[in-house]
Amino acid sequence: MPSSLQILAGLALVANRFLPLAVAWHVVVALAAAALALGLRPTQRLAALVLVAPLVSVSALAWTTANPFNGAAFAGLSLGLALLASRLPPSLVTRGPPWALVLGGAALLYAWGYPHFLARPALYLVAAPMGLLPCPTLALVLGAGLCAGGFGSRAWCLVSGAADSSSRCSACCGSACGWTPACS
Repeated sequence: MPSSLQILAGLALVANRFLPLAVAWHVVVALAAAALALGLRPTQRLAALVLVAPLVSVSALAWTTANPFNGAAFAGLSLGLALLASRLPPSLVTRGPPWALVLGGAALLYAWGYPHFLARPALYLVAAPMGLLPCPTLALVLGAGLCAGGFGSRAWCLVSGAADSSSRCSACCGSACGWTPACS
């Protein structure tokens, strides 16, 4: 089992080595937000399947950089959420209730500017490691899911919520990120 310092060094390596991929994820998220703002409404199934892509990215990068725990955990989460997404109805995505929009929006902003691991802090707003590292990616997926009313699926909400609460910081970064009292 690697030490917390080794885990942190590995996560910093991923965040900095794959910086262009982080920028690409920011572009994808910005384009999706713009499409939604212009009135595009994908089906619940499509939107949920699209949200699996950054989870697959985290898994692939974890395997590539010798982090088998995150690789396996995110592969399993990706598979589970993809199966759930494939069973969602083809109805259009609707907005969640106001409280979910507020919380989901906050999670999306947190993912967008996730404040850890980059060698140059000026890059956080364009290259925070969402789609690269577990914590910001889970914040992205959960935030989008909240804004979309959980896609009308309790199973989606339970699986994605359980993944987030079980992995947050102990499996992710082991740092004082402030998500939970245990992280401070």
